[in-house]
Amino acid sequence: MAASDKALLWVTCAWARQAARDLPAPVREQLPEIDWPAWAALPDALIRPSEHPLKIWVAARELTPRTVQQLINYRRVHPELFSMVP
Repeated sequence: MAASDKALLWVTCAWARQAARDLPAPVREQLPEIDWPAWAALPDALIRPSEHPLKIWVAARELTPRTVQQLINYRRVHPELFSMVP
């Protein structure tokens, strides 16, 4: 995996893990196509990459781009979920 791919994966993983933990359940339920369990499990795989090469490969090549595309689509349909309210 290229260094740029690793960096993107780490940033995305950190975001998704935080989002999965901090988003209220009703909001996550409105984003059902996001694979929240896969994002929650990814940090453990990254800690021991030699034990989970396929999981990391799938996250880098499939999970990340699919999640980004789903978020773009959800933002068009549910812009209220993406607004920042103090």
